Formats: sequence, C-alpha cells, structure tokens
Amino acid sequence: MSGPIEDYALIGDMQTAALINRDGSADWLCLPRFDSHAIFAGLLGTEEHGFWRLGPAHPADAAAPHADRRRYRGDSLVLESEWDTPRGTVRIIDFMPPRDGAPQLIRIVEGVSGRVPMRSELRMRFSYGRVVPWVHKVEGRTVAVAGPDSVWHDTSAETYGKNLTTYSDFTVSPGERIAFTISWEPLGDACGCASLVAPGVLIRGHGCRVRVRPVAFASVVVSDRAHRGAPNGPVGVRRGDGPGGTGPSIKGHASRRIPIL
Repeated sequence: MSGPIEDYALIGDMQTAALINRDGSADWLCLPRFDSHAIFAGLLGTEEHGFWRLGPAHPADAAAPHADRRRYRGDSLVLESEWDTPRGTVRIIDFMPPRDGAPQLIRIVEGVSGRVPMRSELRMRFSYGRVVPWVHKVEGRTVAVAGPDSVWHDTSAETYGKNLTTYSDFTVSPGERIAFTISWEPLGDACGCASLVAPGVLIRGHGCRVRVRPVAFASVVVSDRAHRGAPNGPVGVRRGDGPGGTGPSIKGHASRRIPIL
C-alpha cells in the first residue's frame, strides 16, 4: 500500500524521476521520460500496479519497516536511507545518474553493522499497471518485455520469480555492498518489430535494425554537485561496453568513487 505523499523522496536524472517511500519502496517511475507511461504506479493504485521495495526482510503479515534516517547526500539527489534492526544497521543508496544512453535506477545496499537479512521485491507493470510484462532470463540477466519496451534488471544477488514478481533474499555484512539496477531499452522501432535476442545482437526484421546492448558497470562515481545543473557540473554517464568496461560514472566536481560490483 502506498504511503502519504510527504513520505516520498524524489530522485531523478533530469529527464525522469522516481518517488521512494520511507519503507524503501519505489512506487512511481516513468521510463524513459517524464511523459512516458509508468512502470511503477503503486503510488496511485495498489502494489498490483507496480513497485520495487528494497529493505530489511520482515514477516509477510507485517508492514515493511520505515527507515530510521533519510537524507540527500550534499546538494545532490543521491538519497541515503538507514534502518536500525535487531540484527544490525543497513544503508541503501538510491540515485539515477544523468544519462548519455539508457536511463538507470541504481540502488546500492551497504552493510553498516551486524548481519542484516534483506529482500528485494520487484514488480514491473507497464502502462500504469495495465500490462503485465513477459519476464525471463537472457544470459543471466532478468528482462521484462512489453510491446516496444524492455526493462533490464541487473544484480550480483540471486533472484527468483514468484507470483509475477522478481525476488532476491540475501544478507549484508559490515562494509559489504550489493548493487541492484534497472535500465530501460527500446526493443523495436516505428515498424513494430519487437523481436528479442541476446544483448548486443543485431535484430533484423521489416527493414529495421535495432541493437539491444547490455548495461554493464563496475563502479559509480557519485558527485556532490550531481543534478544541480551548474555549468561545470555533471554532463553525463560514461559506460563500459562489457564486463571489463569502466562502468558508468557521474562526471562533475568533488566526485568520489563507490565500488558496487
């Protein structure tokens, strides 16, 4: 169930934005632009309309716990949320790097103290919750497909599907970081060709040529001036083109590198 609007924090990449509740649930996100259809629309409906909750594990018959502390990092839209649990303390860092390609929502789970059981619960619903996408694995990556759109889910944690939802159950230790990412990619063009093959493979059909590329990353540079729009501020994301690539980084002043894989 969605919460009061004042419980939501906004993150974005200057072309679209997500709203994240105090319980770690992303209940609103339109991809790839502000005026696109939402893939998470639980804010205006129910969980059946799409959401992505990431936080400490809790009993199925209990409400998800709210973060004990939340703040933006410096003057950026990088959101940090912390939970104090009986097992320890955990931090989640949420942000959307300014793009020069596929839009991304990146969520980093960071252990602070103790060993904290965690759960990621991802329910993608396209077109404001009206469309349940075809979710399957492609070369170890999870992809949700509906019409000309695809959303790719990447993480080093084990995932499994249940009740049309993608789950990940894991435990985080002090100093450990586990990253979760979703990224949007077009799957076809105006001709209506929407064939799916492995990332990096050229799709040919009805005269169209569409390349679906993987979004691979090894680390992220978080800028203290991210999203401020300053003339010398962040201008985009650099992305590696494979497992050995340099990965995305936010370019700007006062940057610091956070390894996430």
